Amino acid sequence: MNPEIKTREQGLKLLATALIHGVHWGHVLRQEKSQLKGDPVLFGRGNLPAGRPEKLFADFQKLVAIQPRKVADWVEGQENPEIAALVKELIADPIPESEKLPVNVMIAYMKRRLTGPEDFFVRAVANLVQLCLEVDHDGTLLQDLFRIYIALGVKQVYLPTTDEEQIAAGKELAPLCAKCPYETDTAAFHAIIKKIVQWTTKNSGQRDRFVLAKEMLNEPEIKALIPKLKALSPRRVAFLGHSMMMSLHWSTYGSWTDVASETVKLVNPKFEHRPFQSGGLTASRAVQLHLANVLEYKPTETWIEVAMTRPEDPPALDKIAAEIRKTGSALYIVDDVRPWSELDPQAAQTFKEVCQKHGGKLMQWHALGRKQPGYERWQALDVIHMVTEGHLFYARETLKVWANGEK
Repeated sequence: MNPEIKTREQGLKLLATALIHGVHWGHVLRQEKSQLKGDPVLFGRGNLPAGRPEKLFADFQKLVAIQPRKVADWVEGQENPEIAALVKELIADPIPESEKLPVNVMIAYMKRRLTGPEDFFVRAVANLVQLCLEVDHDGTLLQDLFRIYIALGVKQVYLPTTDEEQIAAGKELAPLCAKCPYETDTAAFHAIIKKIVQWTTKNSGQRDRFVLAKEMLNEPEIKALIPKLKALSPRRVAFLGHSMMMSLHWSTYGSWTDVASETVKLVNPKFEHRPFQSGGLTASRAVQLHLANVLEYKPTETWIEVAMTRPEDPPALDKIAAEIRKTGSALYIVDDVRPWSELDPQAAQTFKEVCQKHGGKLMQWHALGRKQPGYERWQALDVIHMVTEGHLFYARETLKVWANGEK
């Protein structure tokens, strides 16, 4: 047993303190390079020696990268020299105690909102919000932090769940915060609270792509496709694309690609899929980041949805299609799954030409989405991404493609 931890409560307190401190030192580093400046005292280095904040933030990154089960065991008193050393380092240097620090604003808010919550839970939720405010880490460190807290039992955050309540919370919280090197206005808190609620529900498994797949399999329209989906020959499906293909994004409980794939896998064990994805992925970046891995995967079927914003993107897409078709893989190119936006005519023409040249199938899903009543509701709060309802629509369309054997 770890002699430094006498009780679970003590372990939780030490861990939460270390994690809150670690995020703060990241904010201090952000202050020094961000155009948006926060309070110089609250987000300054203070009397720390040169390089100390950098080391502390690096220690935080190491801590959240540790397997969550090992962290949970350490909290329970099991010895782990690595975790013990990182926690000790992170709590060695105090951070400002100001009630205007967003993390302290959130701790006070959670205590007002709930009756008698344990200190660790309040600090865990505040810590998640603290890191989420610095949006650069949404898809990386924040997800690591979620995994640790979920392993420690934080599977509900008890934050407002409706837009009206979230906006009201933002109006309450925003004026209480000091000036920070990131946005803390009402809109920022509205978005952050929505993200934390969505990710907690999804990351804890309460509602994710697997749950959505089970629900979809019980829909009458999809039930009728089950015999055909069961009869599909073995296939390896590659999904090459940007965040509209990614279940990680906060806006949805599961992407259309993952929901459709997991639905098939429930009835057909010969089906497999793999994502090759990055946020904002253009065709030229897809060549650099993912093409070699796609080819190594040797898919029997490849779906592509990439952005076309640079002069080098059309030839890059042509290269991707040519290389993929050489392997014998079927090719599908999706024009856009955001019917509330305008389809780029130049990109649409490129998609059409590439499909014609390489024997691919152009999925004109932008127009298909526009035929659906209420598609305007599919637009997420960030006005870029799509909510679960829209992803479910395109998941159904994907299942129809597979069931009907379109090539």
